[in-house]
Amino acid sequence: MRLRPRLVLGMLLTALPLAGGAWWVHAHLARQRMDDALREFGYATMENGGRTRCEADPARFVVDTRRAPPPPRDDGPPQDRPPRQGPPGPGPGGPGPGGPGGPRGDGRRGPPPPRRGRGGDASPDQRATRLWAYDASFVSRNPLAPPFPPELADALDGGEQLASRPHRNPEGDGRQVALRMPWQGTPCDVVLVERAFPDETFAGPFLLGAIGVLALGLLAVVWLTAGPLVVRLRRLARGVAQSAHGGFLEPVPAPGDDEITDVAKAFNQAAAANRAHVEQLAAREATLRDFVANTTHDVMVPLSVLQGHLGTLRRHALKHEAADPTVLDGAMGEAQHLASLLHNLGALAKLEAGDVHLDLRPVDLVALIERVVARHGSVAASHGVVLEHGVPPEPVLVAGDVTLLEQLVGNVVHNAVRYQNEGGHVAVVVTREGAKGDRFRLVVEDDGPGIAPEDLPHAFERSWRGTQARTRRPGGAGLGLSIAKEVADRHGFELALAPRDGGGLVVTLTGSARTS
Repeated sequence: MRLRPRLVLGMLLTALPLAGGAWWVHAHLARQRMDDALREFGYATMENGGRTRCEADPARFVVDTRRAPPPPRDDGPPQDRPPRQGPPGPGPGGPGPGGPGGPRGDGRRGPPPPRRGRGGDASPDQRATRLWAYDASFVSRNPLAPPFPPELADALDGGEQLASRPHRNPEGDGRQVALRMPWQGTPCDVVLVERAFPDETFAGPFLLGAIGVLALGLLAVVWLTAGPLVVRLRRLARGVAQSAHGGFLEPVPAPGDDEITDVAKAFNQAAAANRAHVEQLAAREATLRDFVANTTHDVMVPLSVLQGHLGTLRRHALKHEAADPTVLDGAMGEAQHLASLLHNLGALAKLEAGDVHLDLRPVDLVALIERVVARHGSVAASHGVVLEHGVPPEPVLVAGDVTLLEQLVGNVVHNAVRYQNEGGHVAVVVTREGAKGDRFRLVVEDDGPGIAPEDLPHAFERSWRGTQARTRRPGGAGLGLSIAKEVADRHGFELALAPRDGGGLVVTLTGSARTS
């Protein structure tokens, strides 16, 4: 179901209970007004001569507003009246012409018929209000009085001064009200007042018109409110479709400041996140292509050299000749270079794809340096390079990712050994600094050819190789120092290069150290 019909149906379902509630409230107020009117009628009637007439002749006492009260008699008190012969004559509220049970002048007994209004119903102005008197035990001396309702008797016995209930008589639905009088010991201690409701009480045109206006008003409100809402939702749907057609590059218009605007903004945020994810996937795909291309190109050179060394060693072995140490050293060097190259290409792929999440833990630089020096010791020896290290006796702890930090130090040491002259020296030293020992300094120093001063500003650029490196080692991708610099930056450390007095290069890594 669409939004507008749904809202209209919802308002109709809301209007029905409201109409029912209005009907109930109107009926309740009508009953309350009827009870109040009958109470006032009962007290006023009994206090304005009704008690006197009741006590004077309780057997004939009844008040019926359909007929006028009989004229006052001048024949003295009732006890002085002569005995009646034949049918009883007229009396105050008793049987007689116009009285209950007496002749009406047309030869029939009983009350006169009520006046009729339109449609044959009793006219609202002529509906009777009747009042009957009872003693304290709820017994009336008038034989025509109706039995006292038990539920009203129970209420009065419970201490209530007024009790009421629904009542139906020949004139229609109405109310009965029982009142306890402020006197006792008379046949008129309790009165019962009854009357039928007017015809308009529950089906008056005003109430029906009010309910109709309420329903129409609710429908109009829904229609006027839902109209702009539906238009904006349709506009939002069109904007989403257009944005999707263009690859979510264009944002959805989000005018206004309401819930629909929030939906449009949420969609734009989701579209932006989706674009970022797509761009990240594209970057990963490009990185993977570059990685494969770089790996194919850069690995083939040392792999070809390694295959040549292995072929030479195989020929010596087939001739049962001793292996040439120079060939073995070359093979070991190419294998080490190949492993370093693959490690660097893998790290480069992760760094470019933004996939590195630093696993920061306490790392002991002393133990890390000892592992790196041990790993490169055989290669250094095969090149005739002396690789030494100096570390303090206590651990030097830093917060870092041990794998990436080991890659950083390994790249620097590998470059120092690979491009060193035969018989040269490479030293790796770590020390604590600062008044509280909360800084560290790691230095890799060599006495080799170093880097020309004009090349130093470019040393950390990716795929850049200095003149000496290209001359001494034609192969290589120029990634070692670039990766080392990026790893240092990600950890908040500082990596610097400087020429060494007397020739060579000094690589320095500094940063914060843990004091415990």
